[in-house]
Amino acid sequence: MRSPVQSFHYVGEVMAAGIRAGELKVQGFPTDTSEIVLAGPSPTLRFSEDAMVLVANPGERSLSKWCSFRVGDVIPRAARSGDRLEATRDAQGRVVVCIYRGEHLVVAIGALYHASLGPDVHAEGIPGIPAARRARVTVCGVQEELHARESARVGPYDVYVEFPGESNPYGEGRSECLSIMLAADGALVNSARRSAVLMANQDDDPLCGELADGTMIKSGRRIP
Repeated sequence: MRSPVQSFHYVGEVMAAGIRAGELKVQGFPTDTSEIVLAGPSPTLRFSEDAMVLVANPGERSLSKWCSFRVGDVIPRAARSGDRLEATRDAQGRVVVCIYRGEHLVVAIGALYHASLGPDVHAEGIPGIPAARRARVTVCGVQEELHARESARVGPYDVYVEFPGESNPYGEGRSECLSIMLAADGALVNSARRSAVLMANQDDDPLCGELADGTMIKSGRRIP
């Protein structure tokens, strides 16, 4: 059962003061919404020990005090001062985390079919029977189609598909999980692939945290 705490879209700039070995702290820009969202309009995002933790700022209206998702370690490893970071969770619980340098994508991980990946990169699913499902990634007009646990170099990026997604006629099913990473640094490529594996192989709802009323949640469920 998916948790009632649903979507968010946060954008922030990576500041030099927030970068530490194996960790990253980003102050989100205010979200333009009249709704009470998951971690308030301008949370602090922290990346450490394979988790993205969203901490609501005191005094802001928020559904949770803090919440976290497992996203691996590529984000704090790849980020540089001045980069733009975007973190999204849609109403179906699909999580995407991206870093941009200027207008161009550096790394994206998660459910990327419905994500905006900049002017040069696009990802989509190709339906079929389970054994034939695959992902299509386009970079500057160059396309590559990949099955589960396949990778390829597409333009300047390494693309890895941990799971190409599945859905029934009602649009329900397990979400896709991919990583797209600039291929120049082999260590970061491996980190991005590992992050995709971690994001794909966890509970149906990976959300953990503490709601505003003090109730703890784990795997999207309230803990009595």
